[in-house]
Amino acid sequence: MYGWDDGAKTIDESLEMARVAAENGTTVLAATPHMYYGEQRVEPDMVRERVAEINERITAEGLDIRIVVGTEMVATWEALMPLTHKKVLTLNDSRTVLLEFPFTQLPIRFKELIFQVRMANIMPLMAHPERCQMFIQEPGSFEANVEPDLPIQINTTSLMGGFGEKIQNYAWKLVEEDRPIVIASDAHNAKSRPPILSEVHAALTEKYGEEIANIMCRDNPRAVIENKGLRIARMKRKPAPEPKGFRARLKRLIIGRPEQY
Repeated sequence: MYGWDDGAKTIDESLEMARVAAENGTTVLAATPHMYYGEQRVEPDMVRERVAEINERITAEGLDIRIVVGTEMVATWEALMPLTHKKVLTLNDSRTVLLEFPFTQLPIRFKELIFQVRMANIMPLMAHPERCQMFIQEPGSFEANVEPDLPIQINTTSLMGGFGEKIQNYAWKLVEEDRPIVIASDAHNAKSRPPILSEVHAALTEKYGEEIANIMCRDNPRAVIENKGLRIARMKRKPAPEPKGFRARLKRLIIGRPEQY
């Protein structure tokens, strides 16, 4: 959505982003302006009006893409009240809201916050956890704080190294989590942070296979905006090779081979 935060400044910029996305095979984009920008809060009516305006221009240009409404909600206790009172736009008016967290550490009583969001019949989608320094610097902190059934959204820019090597490495580590994962561009413009998924889709396909890439880049994003359940892309990991050599053979003779389940 144009003219609000650090995304597109004009409707022409929004249109160019839609054009770039369409040329790379995307058929739906979700507008996710920050719920708060400075001291101001974006109003749902403004988002709907500007999204409708952009879609009119898209139709006029004959582009095979459409924009749906949404916001990126800051995950704080102060922001919880508008959400539970249905004053925050979910993604395409579905049950799913995109939740952005601080890049340093989680909010206090994080698990309780997520519980309260779910009690409001809202499904939280955790935005770009790979950029949270707490998770990167404190091994195990992600697993300790983020329940396995909480869906996460990983940025293409992170996976392609745009935010540095540490974030890139951690993003690829999160990709292998056994949880619902959505890969999204988190696009801010048409050039430095464009709405392109094709490069990451190709990288995922090469590393894990096309089925995994499709689940994360196509099927789960579509399920979000269609208000359907997300899938877990379970990796087919190769078993570790058996140690070789005299000491390994001797160890097997003494304690036997491990049971295979």
